[in-house]
Amino acid sequence: VTVGKTLTLTASATGNPAPAYQWQVSTDGGATWTDIENAAASSCTIDPVTADMNGWHYRYSATNHAGSQTSNAATITVRPAWFDTPSAIVVDQAGNIYVTDAAAHVIRSITNDGRVDVFTGQLSTPGTATGAKTSTRLNTPSGLSIAPNKTLRFTDRTQRVRIANESGATDVFVGSTNNTGLVDGYRTSARFNNPSAIVTDSKGTSYVADSGNHAIRRISVDSALGGNVVTIAGAGAAGAVDATTGTLASFDSPSGLVLDEIAQLLYVADTGNHVIRVIDLANSNYPVTLHAGQFGVTGASDGEGLTEALFNSPHGLALDGGDLYVADTDNSTIRHIQANGRVSTVAGSAGSHGFADGPGADATFNHPVAVAVDASGNLYVLDTGNAALRKIAPDGTVSSPALTDYWIPEPPPASSTNGGGATTVWFALAPAVLIAIRMRKQ
Repeated sequence: VTVGKTLTLTASATGNPAPAYQWQVSTDGGATWTDIENAAASSCTIDPVTADMNGWHYRYSATNHAGSQTSNAATITVRPAWFDTPSAIVVDQAGNIYVTDAAAHVIRSITNDGRVDVFTGQLSTPGTATGAKTSTRLNTPSGLSIAPNKTLRFTDRTQRVRIANESGATDVFVGSTNNTGLVDGYRTSARFNNPSAIVTDSKGTSYVADSGNHAIRRISVDSALGGNVVTIAGAGAAGAVDATTGTLASFDSPSGLVLDEIAQLLYVADTGNHVIRVIDLANSNYPVTLHAGQFGVTGASDGEGLTEALFNSPHGLALDGGDLYVADTDNSTIRHIQANGRVSTVAGSAGSHGFADGPGADATFNHPVAVAVDASGNLYVLDTGNAALRKIAPDGTVSSPALTDYWIPEPPPASSTNGGGATTVWFALAPAVLIAIRMRKQ
């Protein structure tokens, strides 16, 4: 669990009559145990988790008139908080990573050797100011893309698309400060409503998921006039309609975008409809079609994309050749859509929200929202509920990269080497009490 987050431990037991619970904690590797005050329910919530809890053991006893049993221990590993609420991620050609950290109001950079720094914005200081890195203020940055000239383009709650150069200085690209609407036009005459995802092609044309307008906007670059905004799909109202003309189609809070390698297909995570859509950019009418999932139906089923597969609030998208990856947020899984449309789950377990590394099926996430692929085929995941960066190797193994502060390298606290607590003593009960322990991180 990440420091500062909430940890909920859940007990499971059966018996007749139903057993009562008491949670206990050990701070010395299981040598001694102390009852936790006001923790006599089936779940125990620790909020917030602090750094000094690293290695602490938790267990519970289950008791009915026949006697008591004590569960095995759960040991918590507390990771440092490098992020607050990470929301979008991109990887440049050198392997450097950039992350919008929404609640911290900054964009962070991560070098390919794991050093973390604030790229632009001021920590915990929202605002609208542009200019040099030291004076820039961001407000809940969300979408993020890399433009051909190595600048970043990003969206935030100021209802603008903004740019940041290599030194972290920012300027306005399009949109008007804190003015909402669905208005096409040049630069500051354009209006957005909660723009989220943004993606930019090799020629500098950007596409924005304008979530509050339920629309997809295109920003073309004119050397004289800057960015020109045009709505290519969606009509400003939520819906679930495909159409041969993009502006006759409808979306529901789209929040993820990715372009194919030749920028002819734009894939859209249509979050409120729980589906993946595709827009044909090679057709001047921008037709919109369903790519995977079923409109308005939530689930976690794998299989054929249009007849069997289901999603639950998909957000971030990434492409690796013909392979499309989806951060299936409310399922806490990472999904894979093959070029033939077949959907599979590559990591995580649907409905199991947690923080565990390992082979894909054994790993757990907590509401991931964004994904990005590097040149080596590694898939990076923003595990937002855990405030963590995760990595899925080409063989499907999930890990949590070691990160350090950019200026003062200081490794995260080491995982506890303590054992699993006191040996469980199983008493003969009539009837027996069967117990297990599982963890859910929020």
